[in-house]
Amino acid sequence: MLRRLIREETGAQTLEFLALFPLVILTMLVMLQTAFLGYALVVVETGAREAALAASRESGAKRARAAESTADKVAGSLIQSVTVACSGDDVTVQVTGVVPNVLFQSPFTFTRKVTMPTQDGKCL
Repeated sequence: MLRRLIREETGAQTLEFLALFPLVILTMLVMLQTAFLGYALVVVETGAREAALAASRESGAKRARAAESTADKVAGSLIQSVTVACSGDDVTVQVTGVVPNVLFQSPFTFTRKVTMPTQDGKCL
C-alpha cells in the first residue's frame, strides 16, 4: 500500500504550488521594494535640485522658506528635513528623505546635497 501511495502523483501539483508560492510572493515584494527605492531616490534628488534653484532666486531669510516649500511640493511625504546654507555666492540645499517600505515603516534614510550659484551673486 505504501508503494502504491508513493507511485501515485495525485496532489503533487498542489504540493509544488504550495512550496513555490511563498517564493513567488517574496520575489514580488523584493521587486516592489526595489522600485520604491528607485522612486524615492529620483524624487528626493529632484526635490533637492528644485529646492536649490528656488533658494538661489531668493535672498535672506526667504531662502530657507522657498527651499522647504519647493522640496515639499516636489517630494511630499518622502522628505524628512531640508537644510539651507549660504556661503560666498553659492547656496547649498541638503534634503534628507526616507524610503517607503512595503510592509512596515522604513528605518532607511538618504541625503542629497545640491549647490547652486545665487541669482544676485551674493549671500545675505
